[in-house]
Amino acid sequence: MNHICAVTVPCLLLTTLAITVGINIALAEEYIPIKEECWNNLEEWQRFHITVRDSAANEQLSIAGYYFTKSIVREFYGGHLAHEAQAYVNAVEATWPGRAVLAVAVSPWGSQSSAPFFSPTNFKFSQDLSRYSIDTNQDIRGEKMFFGGKLRAVTAGFIVIPKDINLNKSFKIWYDKQYAKMARLE
Repeated sequence: MNHICAVTVPCLLLTTLAITVGINIALAEEYIPIKEECWNNLEEWQRFHITVRDSAANEQLSIAGYYFTKSIVREFYGGHLAHEAQAYVNAVEATWPGRAVLAVAVSPWGSQSSAPFFSPTNFKFSQDLSRYSIDTNQDIRGEKMFFGGKLRAVTAGFIVIPKDINLNKSFKIWYDKQYAKMARLE
């Protein structure tokens, strides 16, 4: 399962982030070469993956993302579309100056008979014994479906890491009861 996610998420993130940030990009064909190798360009500490399951242990959502910084975006794209990728980072930094941001893609997953429900309000962060929520009006940007609803296709966007998270220490990003550990931002 991680293999499929790793193959599709990078390509979808780039395409979606172009739309999300409102930057003009040439043609979608430019994104096709950016696949699994992009995801594999990132080190484990730079990325995360969460598989969300319902109470019957059916897989429902696949959530993947990475720190969205200049150096990590350069590693992610490995030279592909370097200029355009830098424009995305500049736009995100202008939107949230001085804040750490995660690029996130969410996909329906598994064999459920109906589309799973997705809501960004289900994202939480924790560090040590503290838990943090996100403000969906200020701390997220994304496609229309990234703001919630029955998810029939992949959606993507950005989530700002709460200000009180110490980026020099590891923390967890949660979706419902599942989480992924994020290493400190280097």
